[in-house]
Amino acid sequence: MPYFETPTQVVWCDHEGYWEGGIAYHDYVICGCCGGVNDIETIYEEAPEWVKCPIHAYSTWENISDEIQGGEYPETFDEEPNEEEVDG
Repeated sequence: MPYFETPTQVVWCDHEGYWEGGIAYHDYVICGCCGGVNDIETIYEEAPEWVKCPIHAYSTWENISDEIQGGEYPETFDEEPNEEEVDG
């Protein structure tokens, strides 16, 4: 499980397979849309099996307005996970 020492801009995959944007800090991700606080361990546990890594951190601050609304895999990352690949 990742642990974020400093506030970090991330996108994560929810239990329905939607990618959302927010800020990770310590063991939590704060949703950029609703402000809800999500436990990182729960995000990993509830992510669909085909998602290899349900949280992606940005190395620099980006405009993630589209990702905050949720939806498809973010265009800001190069490769979408393959649905046939199972994490494990």
